[in-house]
Amino acid sequence: MAFDTLTLAHIGLGTATLCLYWATFAQVKGSRRHRRLGRLFLWSWVPVLASVGGVTVLKSTSFTPPELIQFVYLSVCVAVVSATAFLAIRWKRDLARFRGHWFKAAGAAIFALGALVLAAGLATGAVLPMTFSTVGLIYGGAMLRFAWMRTPVHANWPMIWHLNGMIFLFNAIHGTLAAVIWRAAIDPAAGEAVQVVSHFGTLAICLALRLYWGARYGAPLRMAAGRTAALAA
Repeated sequence: MAFDTLTLAHIGLGTATLCLYWATFAQVKGSRRHRRLGRLFLWSWVPVLASVGGVTVLKSTSFTPPELIQFVYLSVCVAVVSATAFLAIRWKRDLARFRGHWFKAAGAAIFALGALVLAAGLATGAVLPMTFSTVGLIYGGAMLRFAWMRTPVHANWPMIWHLNGMIFLFNAIHGTLAAVIWRAAIDPAAGEAVQVVSHFGTLAICLALRLYWGARYGAPLRMAAGRTAALAA
C-alpha cells in the first residue's frame, strides 16, 4: 500500500515538474513570470528526488550500496546543475562569485562521483551506471574547465551556463519520461536497454536544442571569449 501511494505521488510530482519546465519555457525570457515559474521548477525537484528515493527503497528487498551510490550521485548532479542554471542569472554581474569555491567544489564532486559510478559499472559490467556517469563527467568536467580558465571568458557566460543547466535538466526529465512511456505503452518487460537508449537519444536532442538556443541568444558552447574580444581584453 505504501509503495503504491508513494508511486502515485511520484508520478504526480514528476508530472508537475514536467509541466513547470514547459510553462517556464513558454514565457518571455527574463520576464517576472519566467523567473517565478523557473524557481518553482527548480524547487520542484526536491520532492521528486525524495519520492524517487522512497520508491527505490520500498520496491527493493535490499537497497544495495551500488543503488545507493547511483541515487546519491544523480541527486547531487540534479542539485548542482539546478544551482548553476539559477545562479548564473542571479550572479550574472559577478563572475568571480559564480565560479568561486562553491563552483569548483561542486564541479569536482560530480566529476569524481561520475568517475566512481563509471568505475563501478566497468567493474561489474553494468551498462546503466556507465551510461549515467556521462552526466557528472561531462557537466563536472565543463565546470572544472570553466572554473580554472585563465583566458578571458565569453561575455555572455551567464546565458551559457543558464542554458547548459536547463538543457541537462531537459535530459533528466525527458530521458526518464521516454523510458516510462516505452514501458507503459510498448514493452512493460523492457530492461535497462530502454533507459540507455532514452538517455543517449535525449542527449542528442539536447545537443541540437543547445546549439539552436545558443545561436538564438548568443551563447555558444565554447566558454572562452572570441579572438577579437580576447585581444581587446
